[in-house]
Amino acid sequence: MKITSLVALSFALAALASLGRGAELGAIPNGAAFSSPNGRFTVSVKFENLTIKDNQTGEVFPPVQVLTPLYVLQWASDSQSLVTVEHIAGGTTAGIIHYTNGSWLNRSASPDNDPPFKQYEIVSLIPQPPGIRLTYECTLRSGSGNRYYTYSFNINPQSAERSAVTKQEITKSRFASLKRKWLEAKRNAP
Repeated sequence: MKITSLVALSFALAALASLGRGAELGAIPNGAAFSSPNGRFTVSVKFENLTIKDNQTGEVFPPVQVLTPLYVLQWASDSQSLVTVEHIAGGTTAGIIHYTNGSWLNRSASPDNDPPFKQYEIVSLIPQPPGIRLTYECTLRSGSGNRYYTYSFNINPQSAERSAVTKQEITKSRFASLKRKWLEAKRNAP
């Protein structure tokens, strides 16, 4: 699946990764609307709900609930899927919203609970046909302090199936460098 406006999306994700805990990033404003690449659908932000309208038939689908603030709302090039990046306590998470059998399904794309990460944030979102490759940086609290990981997987928007899952423990300095790289990308954004 190809993500439209990948450069803009990369900069938005870079800004996300540079957030301090509890800091604010420009959330997508209430009332913002985005048309799908083929023009068939329009998604509108209405507080913690997304309203999706079929522009060909005029049908308005039941609202899809999202977490707020909502930082990224991006159509896939097939106009059948949306990717979201949403605020959670201690970080961010992704969601995949996919049109199937006449309705929109919202699926979580968060790290699994093994191990039970204390906090996580998205640091990379890359098109990987037929889906998306997500990478999170994660913190795990242990008896001797925090341990740090990157957690990556491919997710298929149609089935929510995950593949190529990797969990890699990293050093605290590597964890911090991921944030520095995204900060630099944010500063260099046009």
